[in-house]
Amino acid sequence: MHVIDTQANYLGNFGRAGEGPGEFRNPEVLMVADGGDTVMVVGSRQQVVVFRRAESGAFEFDRNLRTKTGGRAGCIMRDHLYLFGYDLASGHVVHKYTVDGEYVTGFGAPYEYENPGVVEFLLSLAGISCNEPHGIVALVPSVFPVMMAYTAAGELLWVIRVKGIRTGLEITEQQGRTTFHSSDSDEKGWGSLRGFQAFGDGWFYLAVAKQLGNERRRDTIFRVDPQTGAYEHVGSGWRISIAEKDLLVGLPYEFGMEGAGTPQVVIKSRSRD
Repeated sequence: MHVIDTQANYLGNFGRAGEGPGEFRNPEVLMVADGGDTVMVVGSRQQVVVFRRAESGAFEFDRNLRTKTGGRAGCIMRDHLYLFGYDLASGHVVHKYTVDGEYVTGFGAPYEYENPGVVEFLLSLAGISCNEPHGIVALVPSVFPVMMAYTAAGELLWVIRVKGIRTGLEITEQQGRTTFHSSDSDEKGWGSLRGFQAFGDGWFYLAVAKQLGNERRRDTIFRVDPQTGAYEHVGSGWRISIAEKDLLVGLPYEFGMEGAGTPQVVIKSRSRD
């Protein structure tokens, strides 16, 4: 984990790969609490690794919290953790814990399909966001063009379908084998969604990665009203990942792709369109 301030100053790092205290493998989620003094790292293993800021300013390992499923995505809201992970026994996809690791409840239904392996695969990528001012949790399965909102108790509030986009994933089952593949690259209109942490301005933010035929993929950013699900376009071309006060911090959509050059972080001000 690397710490960089909003002036692009490198402040240090903490944690490392491994199986011991303060170590983790395949980290999927980074959650920040207590005004930045607590950092929680969630991955494929069934635990949350907790770090706290010491008087020196450095982050030190605090403890591990056991979880029911591990987490593909997660967020913190009103002293509770919400982790995304499919639990075959209960059928729930969102799991609520106290910040001390006590399991509270599960909610949210997976995509209905008779093959559990297909269901698990379709839920392998998703985004989950917490909107603390409104007490709402939003779930975005990446392979389906929908966004779902729940109360903190797990009651479904609304479901929206993003217009003009459809999933590019196709499933074929033949002779006991299941195959997942994407639509042809020259087929227009298919793409995927990614949800983001609800920012301090009270909105959810949503990115749509859309393939436009043989053209390069384009990322479009929408903001979503947490109470109604109404959404509007606010920008394009990059992936928002963190918000701090009046700044938006993100990664260009080329990040991690071959030939993209040096990895970089983009910091934008809310005061600019």
